[in-house]
Amino acid sequence: MNYCPHCGASIGGTAAFCSGCGKSLSAAAKPVHLVAAGVVALSLLVGILWATMGSNSADRRRGGPVASADEVETAADVASPDVVVEEPGFVGKLLGQKPRVFLTIGDGEPLALELTSAISTETATSGDTFTATLVKAILVDDREALPRGTELSGHIAHAQRSDKVKGRAALTLELDRLVLGDGEELLIEAEPMRFEAQSTTKKDATKIGGAAGAGALIGAIFGGKKGAAIGAGVGAGAGTGVVLSTRGDELVLPEGTQLKTNLTTTLTVEQME
Repeated sequence: MNYCPHCGASIGGTAAFCSGCGKSLSAAAKPVHLVAAGVVALSLLVGILWATMGSNSADRRRGGPVASADEVETAADVASPDVVVEEPGFVGKLLGQKPRVFLTIGDGEPLALELTSAISTETATSGDTFTATLVKAILVDDREALPRGTELSGHIAHAQRSDKVKGRAALTLELDRLVLGDGEELLIEAEPMRFEAQSTTKKDATKIGGAAGAGALIGAIFGGKKGAAIGAGVGAGAGTGVVLSTRGDELVLPEGTQLKTNLTTTLTVEQME
């Protein structure tokens, strides 16, 4: 049975015009079975493409191509849980797409950094940001996951100026993110980096003792032994006052300071094969 391609009315096998709409049938109407066959063929093609893409998408294999049965032992020796290669699907291959590689940097990986700007407890406050760069590339199974010079940024978690006598200047730095070569930023977590100024206890004691001696000398001049005793007491108090009102050394990390820390979570970097 044939049908008019214009109105769908049934027509005879040799009719030149449609009895329903009167339009020309010079372009012969397609038999139903031929149309159905075309639909089935198209459906099969779509199904094959979908299955191919799905299988390739699921093929995130670790350490390289999926090994055949005869190569399982060899592949097991070479494969790495930190390297995952994802092949493009059927359409991706037709478009010339390259495989994607996922490199996982493990928890505890050491990071060697270099500050790109100075930090001082004299001006730093909690929440201020800082920047640094990697001074040593990070490798995953001989693949360079993070090159030397990779930019990192973080914040000052704690900043304390030197306090009177008891308190020493201190800083705590924490990393927040890194910038990949293509500009993509990745959030990271690492062990805090803590710094503390050296103690000034000996220097403070010298100040106190020196002031006390000077007070005793002044007291002896003005009032004999009693004056000397009073002067010593005043001198000690004055000396202590000098120390309490004078801050110790501030903590300064100059530009170029070498820092070390360790990742506390895993980090996955994507690259093209």
